[in-house]
Amino acid sequence: MIEHLVAVGKDPYNVDLNADTVEYLLMNGRAVVIFDGLDELTDIALRQRVTPIGEYCCDCGLTLLIKVCRQLDRLVRWAT
Repeated sequence: MIEHLVAVGKDPYNVDLNADTVEYLLMNGRAVVIFDGLDELTDIALRQRVTPIGEYCCDCGLTLLIKVCRQLDRLVRWAT
């Protein structure tokens, strides 16, 4: 996930971050991670690829993790 955030910072936002900076921001509560559209993931294999990212965020101490979906029942089903 850190490598992805570094890449997204560069393009399209033109922000030059390195992996150490991103990790520091995540571990010290200086970042907010937003997952949008989780209810739209119908492919089980894709869900399995996303789940470890959410678990990593939960292990990042003070990082605020926001999961956004249109229907609460879909988020509950996705998490189980």
